[in-house]
Amino acid sequence: MKDIHVRSGELAFCDQPPAFLNTVVGVCVTVCIWDRVEKRGGLCHYRLAIKSEAIEEGTINGFAKDSGELSGHGHDYGSEAIVALLKKFKMSGSVVGNLEARILGGADIHNGHFTQGQRIGEKNIGVALTLLGEFGIPIVGKAVGGAHGRQIRFNTGSGEVCFRLVIGDDFSGLVQEEAVPRSLLQEGINAYGQKSVTMPEQVTGDRSKIRILVIDKSAEMRARLKSKIEEGRKFVVVAQVSNVTAAQSAIETYKPDVITIDFNSKSTEWMGFIGGYMKQNIIPTVIVSSLNQETPDAIFNALKLGVFDYLDISSLGEIHTVLNAAYKERQHMESMRVTSVAPVVDKVCLDKYACLSSLIVVGSSTGGVEALETILKQLPKTTPPICIVQHIPKDFSRSLASRLNDICEVEVSEAEDGLEVKDSHVYIADGGRHMKLIQLAPGKLILRLSDGDLINGFRPSIDHLFNSVQKISGKKVVGVLLTGMGQDGAQGLLNLKKHGAFTIAQDEATSVVYGMAKVANELGGVCRTTALNRIPSAIFEALVKPREKQRVTTEGPQNERFELKVSSK
Repeated sequence: MKDIHVRSGELAFCDQPPAFLNTVVGVCVTVCIWDRVEKRGGLCHYRLAIKSEAIEEGTINGFAKDSGELSGHGHDYGSEAIVALLKKFKMSGSVVGNLEARILGGADIHNGHFTQGQRIGEKNIGVALTLLGEFGIPIVGKAVGGAHGRQIRFNTGSGEVCFRLVIGDDFSGLVQEEAVPRSLLQEGINAYGQKSVTMPEQVTGDRSKIRILVIDKSAEMRARLKSKIEEGRKFVVVAQVSNVTAAQSAIETYKPDVITIDFNSKSTEWMGFIGGYMKQNIIPTVIVSSLNQETPDAIFNALKLGVFDYLDISSLGEIHTVLNAAYKERQHMESMRVTSVAPVVDKVCLDKYACLSSLIVVGSSTGGVEALETILKQLPKTTPPICIVQHIPKDFSRSLASRLNDICEVEVSEAEDGLEVKDSHVYIADGGRHMKLIQLAPGKLILRLSDGDLINGFRPSIDHLFNSVQKISGKKVVGVLLTGMGQDGAQGLLNLKKHGAFTIAQDEATSVVYGMAKVANELGGVCRTTALNRIPSAIFEALVKPREKQRVTTEGPQNERFELKVSSK
């Protein structure tokens, strides 16, 4: 194949036949772009990030003092060169979704006192990251920063990019005769042990806004999400990527506050990616996807890894609320993990506490899937019936119930209309349908499901379940309100307390979102506030001990009867 040498301020584009594009960079940066479908490629080589940075006192590396222009070449600014190169691909019929990019150069090399402190290399890298992110082009490889220049060779037919280091400002004395393979570049591995450059603030985005990284395989969906997210003035999308490798690079570079992700539910690569960065970075992540047959199980596995929440594409109108909650609760995500790891209750000791004339009702929302698992795994096989409303999309409740049933001693199932509740059973409300309890006889309770209007913005509604329990007599009742946004369940918990139930709320420190429980406390509807992993013991203590001996942690009457009053309705 033909060899083409690209000098500073130039760009080269090859369709067919393919060619080798060669260049040498120091503080300059080369961006190599390849169309993996059409097998065409091109690169640009620029000296400065944007044109305004050329105007400095004196002359720096060929910059003219008075004109503010670079001498000799037309694409010496990254802000212009990268756009010009992308236009070449567009004119040739390339689709943005088929493009991938690699960034090389930006070394920390000083050619005199004028360049000291200018951070030219960092800025050159930064403009590439920013522009490629805005165009939605994944960066699949980086070899940037360090103390040496690089000699680069780009095969436009195969997409392979190789480089070798150059020692000295004059680019003499080549080292490392073997080229670095594309496989290493793709993973962002610095084959020569160079220190990665730390990006300046202007590269990582406006620090006054909540920075969002959008991960989606569809270029159309990435654009749609960016537009929708940035309708909220407090949000900015700092990068958009389509694959795991580009996502890893974007996290390292942009340090996003929140991530939105749509992933292939059949791909173990995505689960490994989520699990990896959640352990290292604790970045709140929201899955934005559309439901299909495989989606629920995959999303629950992601939730188990620490993903903050799930949002169906049909509910994009709620994305600002969800992103804001995810951002605010970043620190709580860490405390949630710590507190939910070590149960403080011995399940063996709980068997004797089984109360066959009792009932437990639970409400949870954002962060509730993990919270429910923490609680139910601590329970013994013999328990009172437990009815749970978890704010969850349609078709998810069955998968949630199945998953919990596999890991808990109690039997967990999705609620069904007309089903009689039994001891040692847990019933999860059907996603998208309200659930309530009806008493047919002193010892017989059945579940009723309905498709009524949203209550407090939700269906199923926690208040709907809690309020139905007020009409039940002859049962010792414990109401529990867990982590979640909004106020659904707060008034219902207060009503339960007024009718004699013992009420428990999850504390702020272990809540992913301290919303519903906070409102319940403010209303005076909580008898006891406690950490997530202490809730099982709090429930059983409430069931087996006389009410007056309970430690009440909120203000309010302490001499209420524990047994529910008979409703006058």
